[in-house]
Amino acid sequence: MNELKIGQTISEDYTVTSADLASKLGSGSVDVLATPRLVALMEGVCARMLNTYLPEGITSVGSEVHIKHLAPTVEGVTIHLTAKLTESDGRKFTFEVEAFDNVGLISTCTHERASIKRESYLKRVAERAKQ
Repeated sequence: MNELKIGQTISEDYTVTSADLASKLGSGSVDVLATPRLVALMEGVCARMLNTYLPEGITSVGSEVHIKHLAPTVEGVTIHLTAKLTESDGRKFTFEVEAFDNVGLISTCTHERASIKRESYLKRVAERAKQ
């Protein structure tokens, strides 16, 4: 397995659909990319980058998000997301993420993920579900 290095990046493109709009998700009343959906996209790109480097039985969960949603994006527009690993202590991983549409920068985000033992985490989830 290759080692994940500080400064490493990953980029993905995503085309905004009607299901991604604030008016559909209930986070607003206008037909623009919803901030909660943008957070999920930014978290997702970081998770996909990190999880490919984690050993079997280990996965990651989001633990912190700081986002600035700077500009509106409408349905049908493709956004470009780039995540960069900026810090790691081997258990916690911090990413800086930027999202652009065809006009320019739409969002910046700092996202932290924690590596966890999948099976023990799922046991905790099941215990909480019983309460």
